[in-house]
Amino acid sequence: MAFAGALDAMENIRPFYTDASMKTLKPMSEFKVAFMAMPQTKREMMMRECQDATMSKPYAEFCADTSQWLSASVPPERDQAAWSSQNRTRGGERNPQPK
Repeated sequence: MAFAGALDAMENIRPFYTDASMKTLKPMSEFKVAFMAMPQTKREMMMRECQDATMSKPYAEFCADTSQWLSASVPPERDQAAWSSQNRTRGGERNPQPK
């Protein structure tokens, strides 16, 4: 029996893509806003699934972006207001290159 997870629910991942074809992820600044707008329980489910190699395989790019910005930002249990105020001065570039 196959289990459909949070990543398989189109209503959960659609906000992270630029169009209906879901081929291109939004810029990191918009990606962050969409992620933090989700209920914490959904964010946690998605993060757990991204850590599972089998479940995350079809969503590799999404999971890579989630992992990248979470490792560089605040813990997911922080609320939107705290996250926003802390990140007002941070850049929103995708995949910033080290200098």
